[in-house]
Amino acid sequence: MGEDTPHRMAAYIETYVPPDAEIETYDPEMCFLSGHNCHLPPNWVMDAAIKYVWYNAPPPSEYYDFREYGAPYLLVGDFGRWVHLYDLERAECDYELEISLGGYELYRVKEGE
Repeated sequence: MGEDTPHRMAAYIETYVPPDAEIETYDPEMCFLSGHNCHLPPNWVMDAAIKYVWYNAPPPSEYYDFREYGAPYLLVGDFGRWVHLYDLERAECDYELEISLGGYELYRVKEGE
């Protein structure tokens, strides 16, 4: 990721994502940089991520379905991708890619979903 990529994505979010729209993410820097309300996964996800990365356990995406929380946006960055928290094939059933910027991908819920 380029060193200004987080700031560019935050600027995009500030400009194009409605202020009251929640963003699901496991890349919390974006919550602070954009000032947007984010839904971060529950604490147990970190345990699952550590087991996945260090002990070859199943990925957290097998246990955690972010869609249950109903956030209209999903932001996948380097950390969420590394620990395989979001199954993008499953996500693309309900979400569509809005923008890819550096190491971030911002999805929004499909119209009519």
